[in-house]
Amino acid sequence: MEQNTAEKIFALAYLLQFGLCDEKELDDFINECFNKAPENDLYLELEWNSGDLEKVFTAVDNYFCENGGNYDIFAVELFKGIRRAYYKTEDILLFDRQLFNLWEAVGGYYDHELNEILYKAIDHSEETAEDILKLSENYEKAIKEGERFLKGKNLWK
Repeated sequence: MEQNTAEKIFALAYLLQFGLCDEKELDDFINECFNKAPENDLYLELEWNSGDLEKVFTAVDNYFCENGGNYDIFAVELFKGIRRAYYKTEDILLFDRQLFNLWEAVGGYYDHELNEILYKAIDHSEETAEDILKLSENYEKAIKEGERFLKGKNLWK
């Protein structure tokens, strides 16, 4: 199996579940992996179940349990997806809610310091129109801080 592919699939599945990427991005990556190595059992199962997010989660989760997936790489792939979603978003308040829900689901899976960087950016108050600019500034700062942190661990290129 190509290095980091299961971690990226796992991250994309979580991002999709919380509306931070689209289904096409996950399906295209699964297809790419399968086309490179159709004999790979995980890729075959994922290709077969493409479009069924629950089955994709189960397959990748089983792979992680059986083969010891790399949660540092998962965190990097998750952060890359969050970063892409942030720069594409047209509704910072929706992005904030989506990220909060994602953070609740996966916050314990990766490095505590990266977890804190993202948590601090999430607005935990009742948002108002005046808060939108502050929220955007918080996310911009968190994205840059996350990149620096991952670079310091030699996980960001």
